[in-house]
Amino acid sequence: MVNTEKQIELYPGHWLYNASILGFLLSLKMVEGKDIDEYLLKDGRILLPKKIFTELEVSKRYFEDAKISSIVAKAPIYRNYLQSSEKEAFTLFVNSLENVEKSGQCNLSNEAYNLPIEIEKQLRKKGLEKFLDRIIDFNMVFHADLGPSLDMFPNAYWNNRQSNKICQLFAFLIIHQHIPFITMSDKSKIFINAPSFSLMYKLNTLLEKLIDKENASYKNLLAMSVIDFSIKTNVMMNTWAGMNIEIVAIQKSGVIEFISLPYETIRILSNKRIAEHLSSIGEFMVLNMVIDGRLKDLIELGYRILKIAMKPTIGKEDRNFIENNFFRYENRENRNLKELANKILKLYALTEERINSKQNEYIN
Repeated sequence: MVNTEKQIELYPGHWLYNASILGFLLSLKMVEGKDIDEYLLKDGRILLPKKIFTELEVSKRYFEDAKISSIVAKAPIYRNYLQSSEKEAFTLFVNSLENVEKSGQCNLSNEAYNLPIEIEKQLRKKGLEKFLDRIIDFNMVFHADLGPSLDMFPNAYWNNRQSNKICQLFAFLIIHQHIPFITMSDKSKIFINAPSFSLMYKLNTLLEKLIDKENASYKNLLAMSVIDFSIKTNVMMNTWAGMNIEIVAIQKSGVIEFISLPYETIRILSNKRIAEHLSSIGEFMVLNMVIDGRLKDLIELGYRILKIAMKPTIGKEDRNFIENNFFRYENRENRNLKELANKILKLYALTEERINSKQNEYIN
């Protein structure tokens, strides 16, 4: 009996699950030209129409030269996920996912979605028996570098067992996990993980435009993404600020880092006026003072610049201080120092006000 439910409901989970789903959404935009916003809900969920699996251009996606995922035989990431003899039948598997239903077990996703037994039997008869057995447990075919190692892959497990059951839907979605990761100049790959798919999509879109920033740490990049989001949208961030927004960084060696900002810091950066001031100043030194909660340093910096600006002649020591600490040309100009000082002092006042406010307010 074919399942009659027409949509699949997906909630945010751990980073691998989230990256896999967001990667699949991005692939829909890249290959099939779908509008991602149709699937993103304001409460953070995703609703996927099941018919989407019959509309996928499987050959173009996975087997042609410009493929989004290399999944056959000795593929770099998804090594031995699929054997060459299984390529043709794999299209049948993907199209059959329109029939998945909530059933079985999946230790890596919030809900298990599997094919009805009669459809799975049909696929086994058409050459996918070994493939379907291969994707039952999380193993090296889902990521050659991470594999089943608990030491290298701490956030992907919900218990302490080496073997974790995978549902058939997630076993397909996971081959898109690499797509939302952005490659840095040092070959590390980063992705912003958040408790909302909509927020994740927007933050990672902004992050992609920031990766060329020189001397930016992962924490800086995460903060700047939140700042840009706060400036460009009129969305309430406080709902998400109390939850975990983090950068997942996979180093060239395969080591994974998780870089997050405290709740109070996200709450400060997500205030529209504070975000606008930080963006206008545009200096890492000032941003780091806010991130680290060094408000005393912030006000001292503002007053020092103000004193320099009020001098009739700026001496060598003061000039060296400005040149060594500020990198934007406009912030180094003598005629702009008073304005810079006022911006920093205003930023201090707004930050103090935000810290002392206990209201859950819209960003304005």
